[in-house]
Amino acid sequence: MQSLPSLVVDISILKWNMTALLRRCREWNICPVAVTKGCLADPVVIEALWEREFRSYADANLGSLLSIRKRYGAIPQLQLIRLPMRWELEPMVEAGIIAHLSHVEALDEINTIAQSRHCNADVFLTVEAGDGREGFLPAELLELPKFQHRWSHVRILGISLSLACLSGVLPYRETIHRALAWREEVSCRLERSSLLLSVGGSTFLPLWEDNRVFEGVNQVRVGEAWLLGTDISRKNSFAWLKQGAFTIRAEVVEVRSKEVNIKDTRGFNVFGRVVEPQPGKQRRRVLLAVGAQDIDETQLYLLEENAKIIGVTSNYLVLDVEECTHNYQPGEVVELQAGYGTVMRAYLSPFIKKMYTY
Repeated sequence: MQSLPSLVVDISILKWNMTALLRRCREWNICPVAVTKGCLADPVVIEALWEREFRSYADANLGSLLSIRKRYGAIPQLQLIRLPMRWELEPMVEAGIIAHLSHVEALDEINTIAQSRHCNADVFLTVEAGDGREGFLPAELLELPKFQHRWSHVRILGISLSLACLSGVLPYRETIHRALAWREEVSCRLERSSLLLSVGGSTFLPLWEDNRVFEGVNQVRVGEAWLLGTDISRKNSFAWLKQGAFTIRAEVVEVRSKEVNIKDTRGFNVFGRVVEPQPGKQRRRVLLAVGAQDIDETQLYLLEENAKIIGVTSNYLVLDVEECTHNYQPGEVVELQAGYGTVMRAYLSPFIKKMYTY
């Protein structure tokens, strides 16, 4: 049976991280929301979360959230953390999925749908906190209460913000203080005392480490932390979490010493990038039968110290093994640790077999 290339998932590491995250968040008096987009809401991984008593999930894909709703019924709280497309609003209301919204028009539309179905729709008001991505501008956010009479069937749960995803802007103590001030001002104008503050993603966790607790933050939405034990925005690993839950296994299909002819006219590679070869040197290269349609080569980490990733095409990962003592052979299986981008792409690839260890 075909088993290569494969993504091997160590469920025991994921369970360790899930338990550690729940324990820390209880100490910090904050609710963790498990972001499941990185593993494509893998049913095996979701079941591990459920066993560890996670009851709040968030994803950027409606289909993944609907699959969780179908499996576990009305109990889990579900959030679509990507701004919804128009066609998604109706199934979201039907399934009781919380929307994150950043336009008055979207609030109007979801209210109309909820009113026609004689129910309420729950939403977070997303605010732009400096990353240059989605969200009401703070000044716009504070103007929203004057429209609340139009939203008779919308329940505003609170405000939400995200950082580091697009521009790498990191959150600091001042970020939380500003968000708390926005929440309090909106609460006052809405005459509500129970609005939540939800922050994402794993890049926020270092703010709570070393017992630095922020009163007033209610939720933290995290995926990378429990999946990988890392914070890629800071190039750090969390000491209280485990790494190495995901491994890519790929077969060697060629081993040869080769030299790129730098005298030939060269353009760009298949992805439109300029690649600078090593001039005048023959180097031993290994070709693995896995490529960019399956993995992100910038988030793969070789276990062989002296091996180096040279590049990737659609279907090959190319390694330089000139300084390696190990004698690679065709048919051999090479293992590489996978980072967040590779895990996400591997889950999306139908050509990567998913395997589990416990």
